[in-house]
Amino acid sequence: MKIKINKFLILISIIIVGLTSIIAGYYFIKKEKTIQKTQENIGKVVKTKRNKLHDFVSKHLKDLDIEANKIALNSSSLILSSSAIDSIKLEQNYILVSTDRKVLLSNNKAVPANTSYSSGPYKSSNLGKLLDRVITILSSDISSYDYYPTLTEPNMFAAAPIIDSNKILKGFLINEIPFKNFINSLKENNPSNKIQWIITSLEDQEEKVIFHASDSQNYAKEIEEKYPELLKKVISEESGNDIIKSANMHWVIGNWTYEPYTTWNIVAFAEYN
Repeated sequence: MKIKINKFLILISIIIVGLTSIIAGYYFIKKEKTIQKTQENIGKVVKTKRNKLHDFVSKHLKDLDIEANKIALNSSSLILSSSAIDSIKLEQNYILVSTDRKVLLSNNKAVPANTSYSSGPYKSSNLGKLLDRVITILSSDISSYDYYPTLTEPNMFAAAPIIDSNKILKGFLINEIPFKNFINSLKENNPSNKIQWIITSLEDQEEKVIFHASDSQNYAKEIEEKYPELLKKVISEESGNDIIKSANMHWVIGNWTYEPYTTWNIVAFAEYN
């Protein structure tokens, strides 16, 4: 009788172990499918944002280059003379700047004429750095957004060199691009409201958050502090995906890609517990 009871207990134990294994396997497969689906959705967000970013930036730079070329063709002197300036009609938010970085003409209420970009609060701003780059590469480029002293909200700028037929730099044409316009161009319904997206840039050997969908100035810093390992991966690999831990030890599914037009990275991620 005792042997039969032992055999029965062994049989029950085998059944319990088997059922436990089946249930564990079911939840493992379910978890893997959930992670895979999340990875696919995050990848779609990254791809969509990258394409929208490229289209947005390329359109602004193309339009700016066209206007800069018009100004170069209509001014025969080596510098932008007063008569040449008087004949120029700028598009809204455009700013005409001399080679010594003084505003000659502005169709931007926040930036009056005679404003200097070579001194004061603008010198070390993203706009000042942008003009440095444009002088070096002699082609149009775009800045990261910044909180400028004369503006009520964060803005970014595009700048194009004005170069005559003799390849002489005569000035710059700048276009202010309100941050909200940029964000609105990238907004769309994400596959999941748990997915966050940011745009990062390598600055001083660290990956910094330069764009995000929040109006909070502190949000970028919060992201950098909460997801340092994710940003390290973005530095080490131009494009990729991985599952890593956040600073508060939550699992994070991340996907990122490099956008060569702007040298920025588009990063999307979601916490997964």
